[in-house]
Order: sequence, then structure tokens, then C-alpha cells
Amino acid sequence: MKINNNYNRFHHGAILNDMFHNRSFLSFGFLNIIDTQTNQPFTIVKGEHYTEVANNYDDIKSPYTLKNWLKLADCNYPRNKDGELKDYPKSTTELTSKEVHEHQEFIRLVAVNNGYTLKIDDEEWNRMIQMYNR
Repeated sequence: MKINNNYNRFHHGAILNDMFHNRSFLSFGFLNIIDTQTNQPFTIVKGEHYTEVANNYDDIKSPYTLKNWLKLADCNYPRNKDGELKDYPKSTTELTSKEVHEHQEFIRLVAVNNGYTLKIDDEEWNRMIQMYNR
């Protein structure tokens, strides 16, 4: 099964939109990804108005840009094996369901290490707590 399965596409999009719209920046220090210009943990910042504050940091302007940065930061994300795009991350439409879910777990890890819980996870925990308290 590929990501073009409607549920996988919806779920992946919901996670990316949640991260994009509810976080102004993401730090990758927990992965030991260091910005060589500042010798600080690599950070991406949302929106053009943050550029002056974070001058050396890369800007994310859409969920699509965030998606590409998360692909690059995920060491286990499947890469192209040959051709012009060798070693570049594969398109999400080429991934199996298992690979998509593994990448979504990486996104959750990034969120948690930046002090954020995805809305989807909050809702799931609330449902489980309600079922337990019946």
C-alpha cells in the first residue's frame, strides 16, 4: 500500500499542518544536527518575519517546505538509490504505509523534543482516558 491511499495522505497532511501552524520554530539539537555557521543546534523558523531574528536559520513558509526539511532530517527516511536524484529523499507518494508511519513517528519525536504534542495525539489520549474512566 502506498501513501496515495487516502487515509495515509490525510493523516500525513494533518500532522504536517499541525506542526506548521502551531510551532514558530523547530530545533534539531536532540539529533545532534549542528548549524556550522553558528555552532548551535540547527533550527528552522516559520515565516519571513522571523528571518531578521534568526538570520542564519532557514525559513519555512509552507507545510510543503516543512515536509522537505523533515525528510532531510530523518536519517531513516528512504532515499533514491540511483539516477539524477541519488541520495535525495524519495517522494512520499513512493513510500509504503510502513515507511510513512515510521516517518510520522519521527515527526512526533521532533514535536515532543520541541515541547509540543500533536493535536491528533492529544485527542487519542483523551479518548483513551474517557474509555478508561467509564
